[in-house]
Amino acid sequence: MTGGGKKQAAILIGAATLGMTFNDDKAGAQEAPASPLTIEATVEAGVEVNDNGRLAVTSPGTDTTYYTSLGIVVGSETPTQSLNLSFGADLQYEDLAGGANEENGVEKPYLRFGYRATGADSRLGFNASYRKDDILNSVFLDTDADEIEDTILSSQGKIARTDYGVTYSFGVEAPFGMDLSASRKERDYSDVVDPRLFDRATDEVGAVARFRINPAATARLIARSTMYSADDTVSTERDTTDLGVGLNYAITPALTLDAQVTQTNIEETTTGGTTESDGVSARVGVIRDLANGNFGLSVAHTQYTDTARTDVLATRGLELAQGRFSFGIGVSSSDTGDTVMIGSIDYQNEIATGVITASLRRSATVNDNNEEVERTILGLGYNHAINEVSGLSIGLEVADAKDIGVGTTTDSTRADFRVTYSRALTEDWDWNLGYVGRYKDSSTSSSSATSNAIVTSIGRSFSLRP
Repeated sequence: MTGGGKKQAAILIGAATLGMTFNDDKAGAQEAPASPLTIEATVEAGVEVNDNGRLAVTSPGTDTTYYTSLGIVVGSETPTQSLNLSFGADLQYEDLAGGANEENGVEKPYLRFGYRATGADSRLGFNASYRKDDILNSVFLDTDADEIEDTILSSQGKIARTDYGVTYSFGVEAPFGMDLSASRKERDYSDVVDPRLFDRATDEVGAVARFRINPAATARLIARSTMYSADDTVSTERDTTDLGVGLNYAITPALTLDAQVTQTNIEETTTGGTTESDGVSARVGVIRDLANGNFGLSVAHTQYTDTARTDVLATRGLELAQGRFSFGIGVSSSDTGDTVMIGSIDYQNEIATGVITASLRRSATVNDNNEEVERTILGLGYNHAINEVSGLSIGLEVADAKDIGVGTTTDSTRADFRVTYSRALTEDWDWNLGYVGRYKDSSTSSSSATSNAIVTSIGRSFSLRP
């Protein structure tokens, strides 16, 4: 089962959480106040049998993976501070067909940390995360544009993602205030066979000064610097600077305008020399609150190294009796690329027997390799409660990337279909049985590939504190 599938199974296991509370049973003892510190753990042991675990065009045979997953979540919440820490890994043993390299031992480690503090008129936040995973488990389009091919379909190897950042704001409710931020994002590859996958890092620092003109209007000055470096074949280094102004204005209690314009300067250095480009990046949007939701309209123009794209988008959000529904539709165009439809759908509704979800995202952007890409991500899900001790989860996820202008992005499609049956065996332990079907297709491949996997696991989630 893919890493995402295992985590989905772990979530299903976590539905039957056993709280372990230790109390003083002495007569007349006062009940201690609830501790702000909580510690929860999830443990799961399972086996996956896959007829084409590496999604090869021609399957080398059946792969079998045995794993034991352990996850810990630590949380603390007070009126002024919050802390969240989660970490875990798999203990894995593989029996792979075709003489493939087996990865046995501790695999898929992850760590996530978040901290927030709120003062009288200030806020401080820090976050950090690390995760190492098989590239084949990185199924879907990378929406923050740090995967060069926008979807990873067939390369072997591993990817390590490291992200951390800090934010600080003061004068939150004052006539003058500032928002300061700094972050770093790293992507490190190992044992890859695809030369388009290479180590890279992005550093960003920013400052926004806020000027409260009156209760309805706040102006801002914007300064942001982004530094990108990559170990690609041309040793790309790209520095982007944005300087500009913005305004947030409540035209009426139900109608809000937000606008921003910046001068964007980009300097890119490769082994072939240095190039500079500049232009104006701007966006303006209005949103109106309605009795049953909201309506929005936005226009955004973004300057990139070799081109600029303009997006026009209308959105509508609706509040449902047992859920939510929102959609958007628009167009994206550039001087160098295609004009394409963009939009989104987000639907969630509770029914008598479960929950139905649906989402669709289509966007056009320029990735870190200066390639214009159209991305489409579709997700469908249904969680069905069979009875008090069992349930069925069905999910379909489809991702598609297309070249729409500058660059040579590989057209590609990836789909995953999952069905999982979950049953509470006892008060503490859950059992899961699932099927995962995967599909990939790429314009660089001679043909498509599919795989079928059966996974079964047993596990539990429980509280260690309080």
